[in-house]
Amino acid sequence: MDSITWQQSAPPQKAVLITVLLMANHAPQAWRWQGQNFTAQPGQFITSIPKLVKNAGVSEKNVRTALKNLVAMKFITEQTTKHGRLITVVNW
Repeated sequence: MDSITWQQSAPPQKAVLITVLLMANHAPQAWRWQGQNFTAQPGQFITSIPKLVKNAGVSEKNVRTALKNLVAMKFITEQTTKHGRLITVVNW
């Protein structure tokens, strides 16, 4: 609650922040998809904007703004891949 990331986030952005923390893997996770092996490390997960919209219960604009702000605050990194969006929580 004392985090500057939390304090400077608007309510919709806080919903996205909580959703990101809930979706992040807490242990390495491996899976096979379309003939390829994937591994997500702790703090990482693959998602999409529509999935974040659904899970956070906010608009697409709110999700995009929240992700942009979380990257700027160095709370997360994100990388778009052909399989989805890889989000890594770097500041637990």
